[in-house]
Amino acid sequence: MSELTRGLSDEPSSLSNIDHRLTWSFGGLIFTLMVAVLLAGGWYLRGVMEREQDRLATLTTQVLANAVSRVSFSGKYHARLLLEEIKAQQPDILYLRLVDVNGVVLAHSDSKQNDQILDPRAVADVRAVLDENPRQLVRRFKRAGETVREVSLASRGGYDNATVGVLQVGISETLREPALRDAVVYISALVLALLILGIFVTLRISAHFASPVRKLALALERERSYLQTLVGTIPDLV
Repeated sequence: MSELTRGLSDEPSSLSNIDHRLTWSFGGLIFTLMVAVLLAGGWYLRGVMEREQDRLATLTTQVLANAVSRVSFSGKYHARLLLEEIKAQQPDILYLRLVDVNGVVLAHSDSKQNDQILDPRAVADVRAVLDENPRQLVRRFKRAGETVREVSLASRGGYDNATVGVLQVGISETLREPALRDAVVYISALVLALLILGIFVTLRISAHFASPVRKLALALERERSYLQTLVGTIPDLV
């Protein structure tokens, strides 16, 4: 009998805290959904930025390739002067180089690199660009601790507009990464603010809808207290 009355007395106390239990339950659900939205949104935003960066870098390289093809009629020395001038005017461009099919640097934004031969891996990238269609390649790598986006594009020149080599442009990603971090921080702050607001609204709604349940729990508590008192006095009455 004591275990039964103890179980009956524990149930109303749990019902009296139903608003807090609902708040934590809905708060956990909202938090899970917000984290899922944050991860999905961050992944999608990063993918969109990557595609746009590739598109803009490729477009920039195409414009430069057209400019280089026009000055190539005058010889490689004019192409070298053009690449050096572009590098001096655009600090976000780390390097520009025009490489022939054998991996020899015809023109470079750094004059010390002219007439150098690329390493076998770089030569393989050049030949891959010349063999594939469309003739372009975008890749990202680290160089001296800095993220570089390199665009390789087939370059044409001469009177017959034949393919003379590959123009490679290395663009710094220094400004993009802080912008991406700032976007993630902003989204995280927004999710946190929405989470706090959701928990507060859930608390108010739970308190409103749990009020009848709490009143019922208190009424049951009084009834069971009366029943326990009655059960406890039965032996004395007998």
